Formats: sequence, C-alpha cells, structure tokens
Amino acid sequence: MMHRLTAHQLAIEICRKEKLEYFSVLMLAKMLLERYCYAYGTPTDMSPEEIKKNKQEIRRKYINIITKKGRFKNADYGDFIWEVVKAPWFKEKSEMILDEIEKLLDGDISKGDYDYEKDKDREGKRLRIILKERFLRGKNNIKSEETIGTMIGVCRATVFRKEPDAIVLFGALMWSYAMRRELEDIGAGIISSEVEEDEPADISILAMQPVTE
Repeated sequence: MMHRLTAHQLAIEICRKEKLEYFSVLMLAKMLLERYCYAYGTPTDMSPEEIKKNKQEIRRKYINIITKKGRFKNADYGDFIWEVVKAPWFKEKSEMILDEIEKLLDGDISKGDYDYEKDKDREGKRLRIILKERFLRGKNNIKSEETIGTMIGVCRATVFRKEPDAIVLFGALMWSYAMRRELEDIGAGIISSEVEEDEPADISILAMQPVTE
C-alpha cells in the first residue's frame, strides 16, 4: 500500500510549496475560522454578478495584504476577514477545501457518518469532522474536543493535537486556491495583473506572507 503523508507532514509540505510559515498560517486561519463561526448564518443578498465581483475583489485584496502591497495596517486583516466570512460563497468554498483535505490525506471523499471501525485510518475524515464541529456549524453548535473525540473514537488530547494541522491545511489550501484562481483570471484577461505599488506599511501581525528564500 502506498505510504501517505500524515496531516502534519502534508501541512508542512503545502506551506513549504506555497512559501508560507506554518505558525503564521495557523494564527491567521484560526482567526478566520473563529470569526466565520461567529458570523455563521449572517444573510447577505448579492446577485450572481455581484458575487463574482466580490470574489475577485476579496481575492485581490487578500493577495495585496499577504504580499505587503499597498498601505495596510494591522487592523486591516481583521476587517478583511469579516468581508470574507460574511460573503455568500464562503460556505461553498469551505466545503471544497474540506473535500480537498480528505482527498489529499485519504485518497477520496468519504460518504455518510463516521464509523469508528471502518474509518479509524481516515485522517482526512477526522480532520474534516474537527473543522466542521469546531468552527463551521456556527457559534451555537460548537462541540468540545471531548465530544468530538467521542464522535471519532479518540481522546480529547488527540483532538487537541490534531486541530492545529487541520487549521493550517484549511488556511494553506484556501491560499493556494485563491492564488490559482487569480492567475487563471489574469490569464483569461478578466482582471489586470497590476497590484498596488504604494510603500507598504508595517503589518508585522500579518505573518502569513511568503517566507524569504
């Protein structure tokens, strides 16, 4: 049987490939997930055209912030996260990222509820459950590490240990997707490749920036 990377190995490898720093991704992706949990269910009315424009604007702003293009302050990332999590398309994209985590770790996407005997070697499915139950069902439906551990047949400490890798995988894969879509839109001539060239401000808290070679 082909050896698969563990969740931690995969998270490290994706961060290396995307030139991101693990603990910075953890910090910022956790902030995003926690705020999504709080904003879950917030109604946002947008037409299909507005949604498309919103996606492009948010993606470009994200790239400008992370690559330190333009005059952004520490508070800007917090404001930006609210824009993201309240967007009507974020839930769909979150499910897409969860699917990707499962495919990368387990080789496919699981179906149905968790079956401990059948699924105990499916690390991707476990991480999906951790992310869903900790962040993606809204603040009124948050489950504790102990409850999630019971759901997937592990102890509370194991859930606590696995959560950071789940968060980093979510954040790094979201970054990777954003960059891929940006390049596709540039290649198709939908948007310009130009980014803001103002003198960058001090945004040291925004450490999910490419690691220098």
